[in-house]
Amino acid sequence: MGGGRVAHPVLKGPSVVKELVIGAVLGLAAGGLWKMHHWNEQRKTRAFYDLLEKGEISVCVMVYSFMESGFQFELYWLLG
Repeated sequence: MGGGRVAHPVLKGPSVVKELVIGAVLGLAAGGLWKMHHWNEQRKTRAFYDLLEKGEISVCVMVYSFMESGFQFELYWLLG
C-alpha cells in the first residue's frame, strides 16, 4: 500500500515590495513614538520654565561632594 502524496508549498524568495512596506510601516511607527516622546518632553520643559518665570517655583543648586573629576551637584525644585 503506497502512501498518499502530500502537497508541499513551493518556497519562494523574499518579496522585495512586502519587505519595503513592512520596513516603512515599522519605521513610521518608531518615528511616531519618538516624536510623541519628544513632544512630551518639550511640554514638560515648557511648563517648568513657565512656572519658573511666574515665580511659582524656584531652583536651588546644592554642591554635595567633591571628587577627582570635579564637582557633582543635585538639582532641587522647591515649590514657592
